[in-house]
Amino acid sequence: MTDKLYSDPIDIPLIKLKLDPDNVRFRHIGDELTESQIETYLFEEEDVRLLMKGIISARQLYQPILVVKDSDGNYLVKEGNRRTVALRKIAKDIANGKTTGFAEDHFDNVPACVLTGTEKEIDVLLGTIHVSGSKEWKTTNRGYLIYKCIEIHGDDPKQVADEFGMMRSKVMNAFDAFKATELYGKKYEKEKSKYVRKFSFFEELYKITVTNEWVEESVKNLEYFIDTVGMNKMTNHKDVRKFAKLLQLTEPKRSQALDILNTDNINEAWKFYEDQEEPSAIWKQICALLESLRGFPYESLKAAIGNKERQRTLADLISLGTSLQDDLSNLESQRVIAK
Repeated sequence: MTDKLYSDPIDIPLIKLKLDPDNVRFRHIGDELTESQIETYLFEEEDVRLLMKGIISARQLYQPILVVKDSDGNYLVKEGNRRTVALRKIAKDIANGKTTGFAEDHFDNVPACVLTGTEKEIDVLLGTIHVSGSKEWKTTNRGYLIYKCIEIHGDDPKQVADEFGMMRSKVMNAFDAFKATELYGKKYEKEKSKYVRKFSFFEELYKITVTNEWVEESVKNLEYFIDTVGMNKMTNHKDVRKFAKLLQLTEPKRSQALDILNTDNINEAWKFYEDQEEPSAIWKQICALLESLRGFPYESLKAAIGNKERQRTLADLISLGTSLQDDLSNLESQRVIAK
């Protein structure tokens, strides 16, 4: 890495600043955006209005933006797209009289540092700002940057983890998730660039231990999951948690649940899971209660002497146990008759 990745701050004309359509910040949107679309998106979706208030109050932009000079003599904004949009909106408001107290050319020039490093060095710099720094990106954007560093720049995962201040396991999960998302995009080309919106499914897949281990068992498992997502068997990333529960069922229930998922969707498969799991969960509670009673302290039992409420609780417990046992006997008798 070069000793210094950017110049000292200089003033650059606002009209020479160009928003970056390839900025990882917009990766989660999934569409290739024009300059106008980026400006509209940032103004409507991000907290640009708050930035505008801060800039107007301070009457200046304190923190320089980071740019790369292009062959046309313009500057591509690599860090500071929101601030650039805020300044454009303020300049327009001053020009049409909506914002007063400023000369019309007050914000014509913007403090900026020109980046001089390689693409890889710039990516690492942005990663330290947005992955491990205070300006956290959406998980899709972080995943893409980590994928880019490892897959395109050839960085070692441990190196990326050290540079971004992350655990290596989390770096690998993010990398695997975005790589799987790319495979999904190649198979389901009809979604075009919007395929990246499915990143959250794959992020969850590699985040959960059960599904992570399952997908590592075979390439076919990843292909199966890609098709499950592609055929809309799941509606959001939370459904992956349900899928993990299905995988934990014992055979033949696991296969039955997956068959339902294949022919229908995760909601129907989950209904099957709950039908299997609910009795089991209740019996676990009963067993836990039984173990507690077996270890019931003698001193606590003595505390029920002369205490009618505690004696009644104990009697109710015995009565309920007897009633459940009678009900079970009746069910067994009915089963014998039915046969």
